[in-house]
Amino acid sequence: MLPSPGLNQPAQEVLAPGARDSVTASSGLEAGRPEARTAVAFRLKNALGAGSSRGAQPVLKLARSDGARGSTSEHPCGGDGAELLLLPGDYRAAIQEPGAETIGPIETFTVESEPLVVTLGRPFPFGLDLRLVDLNSHDPIPFAALQLNRVDLPKEWDSRSMESMTDTDGFTEVTGLSPGQWRFRLEHDGHVTLDEELWLPLDEAEEALLRREGVLHLGDVHMNPITPIQFQLIGTDAWDDLSGFRIAHTHQGTPVSFDSEGHATLPVGDYTRPIYLKLWYPDDRRAVFYLNNGVPGPEDVQLITVGGKQTLEVDLRFADDVLEQLADKNCAVRVAFRTEAGEDKFVSRDIPSEPGVFEFTSVQSPVAMLNFVTWEEGQLPVDWATRMVEMEPEGRTSATLVVERGPRTLRFEDREGEPIAGVTYRMYQNPNRTTWVIGGTSDESGEVEVPRRYDQKLCSRMT
Repeated sequence: MLPSPGLNQPAQEVLAPGARDSVTASSGLEAGRPEARTAVAFRLKNALGAGSSRGAQPVLKLARSDGARGSTSEHPCGGDGAELLLLPGDYRAAIQEPGAETIGPIETFTVESEPLVVTLGRPFPFGLDLRLVDLNSHDPIPFAALQLNRVDLPKEWDSRSMESMTDTDGFTEVTGLSPGQWRFRLEHDGHVTLDEELWLPLDEAEEALLRREGVLHLGDVHMNPITPIQFQLIGTDAWDDLSGFRIAHTHQGTPVSFDSEGHATLPVGDYTRPIYLKLWYPDDRRAVFYLNNGVPGPEDVQLITVGGKQTLEVDLRFADDVLEQLADKNCAVRVAFRTEAGEDKFVSRDIPSEPGVFEFTSVQSPVAMLNFVTWEEGQLPVDWATRMVEMEPEGRTSATLVVERGPRTLRFEDREGEPIAGVTYRMYQNPNRTTWVIGGTSDESGEVEVPRRYDQKLCSRMT
């Protein structure tokens, strides 16, 4: 550890082991000359003052963000700060009070060729308390585990970790926190785990309050209960074994398999209305549908029709130049519709990039939207052709979908002509006989692909 320089004393040089004699080939320095260093002055908020004793001096903790040799060091602060000579690079710094485990907020900075001043906040310990309640019943949740971890510190520094448990009234408290970024995790059987990262304190007003009171009161914190939803497959005459069907909440969780009788119970935690559900068939089909009214009652059984009176036969055809564009793409045919019960659903089947006739047996609507799409994992499908189909009330409906050309490209730019990434462009059928939409999100070039034309009127929306 280097001695603490006074602010009027020459800055101390901080070197990696052996760095004085080293030469970096990419630095452009002559052999034998040390690498250039830059003066960095560290100033403290709420400084100790010139009359403070040496034993009360805080410690400056310093770390290189690039993991270079000698990347961590500690330096006592004299008066209201310290001055060091540092090699160029990215750094993190914080203040630790002597004899205490608490470390102040992290400041990141980059050392180049110009002198630099870095202001650091001194740590102060504070506590936190909360009452944990069920989101639906508002009853207290006893014996839930709370864990807090400081996550913004370099791994070479000792980071704080605290644990506690709620009492019978759902109340818990922890002490020994310090300003910084904390991972906040609450776990309880039967509820969705809360796992968030928070900056504490959130702002200067909250910091002033904590300095006065010493405790952050979070009040009631809500946990979402995990609710089981029962499903039953119907229209299953075409399948001997129903255990090949699986269902999942599309935003969370592992798919749940149906039993041999076509029954499954799916636990659902966090959700928005409508609840999006995904169904996998034993063959290569997938279906997505919604529960528009949220979570049903515990005794309610949701019926899923996988076969019925209506069958849609799709005759898919391509122009020759389109087939060449599809050579290395994942392709699918999708059928979207709204059931008589008002639920929106679509069924998708992955297909080879070639013409063919494909059958969909689970359509339950007088009108269906037919799409040919290409897709990549983790991205929105790209729609190449769309048409609306009037379904026969019973029996087989045949429809031809011709893919004549590839999708057209829209480019979003700002007033300066720079591309805008992340614009979501959606197209809706109008009138709204199904809420299923098509579209995509612009990439870094500001571009998104959409179909060229439709045989029905649609409206568009950009967000």
